[in-house]
Amino acid sequence: MKVLYEKITHSHDTSLRVCRVGGRSFGAPYHAHPEIEVTWICSGAGDLVVGDYFGRFTEGDVIVQGGGLPHAYRRGPGSRAETVFVQFLASDFGQPFWNMPEMRAVKKLLHLVERGLRLSPAASRLAATGLESLTLAKGPQRIALLLQILAQAAEDRRAKPLAAVGYAPPRDAAGATRVAKILAALEAGWRGEADLTSVARDAGMHPRSLSRFCRRHLKKSFSELLIGRRLGEASRLLIETDASISEIAFSTGFNNLSNFNRLFRAARGMPPGTFRSLSV
Repeated sequence: MKVLYEKITHSHDTSLRVCRVGGRSFGAPYHAHPEIEVTWICSGAGDLVVGDYFGRFTEGDVIVQGGGLPHAYRRGPGSRAETVFVQFLASDFGQPFWNMPEMRAVKKLLHLVERGLRLSPAASRLAATGLESLTLAKGPQRIALLLQILAQAAEDRRAKPLAAVGYAPPRDAAGATRVAKILAALEAGWRGEADLTSVARDAGMHPRSLSRFCRRHLKKSFSELLIGRRLGEASRLLIETDASISEIAFSTGFNNLSNFNRLFRAARGMPPGTFRSLSV
């Protein structure tokens, strides 16, 4: 399943695209676009793919996806679904706007959604109300409602990231946080012989310090991060290419096929072949 790159067009009098889609026409192939997207599932259920994540969407879900993040929605066979979504470019607001102190939390949210984010039920209900109002709003009220939706989502402490840590391209490490440096070092070496010592060296840390830092700030051990990055790439290749499972396993740093199958099943809840067939 190749990524389709969608060019989103707007009418001459708006910078936001707000749509309601429903019935048997509901669904979206595995695609990406530069716009950030906030999607409310008004009704129905089905399969959801976001980056290397494969799972389900259900009625009431609100999913926020960063610009450029591949995603797909597929309703269940014979079922109906309805969604309301808004798409916008963060760059339309300008960097000085996001650098305002009042926008600090929302700016952090926009970094988090680079991996995709499923809002908690309480936050989803607030976002759904805002999105419903957005379908009727005009002029400056549309911008005000969008910012309100984002501000409320930024306060959601129970939102769940979807794609694996490291799926979104790491930011420039120059002047970046220690987290970014670790992820950048991991990104540079995960395909080869990356280990705790080599990544710690590249990140400018002692191995024991890096290990403690990962557990405290990324909520995973270094080994879990490394395996997660490899499984993330394997998931992407299963979705986007016709390469065999063994080819994918070895190309993503697993030198034992049975070990790859075991780790993939533990992480995704299904073997690689089933994951590929469900993602098509």
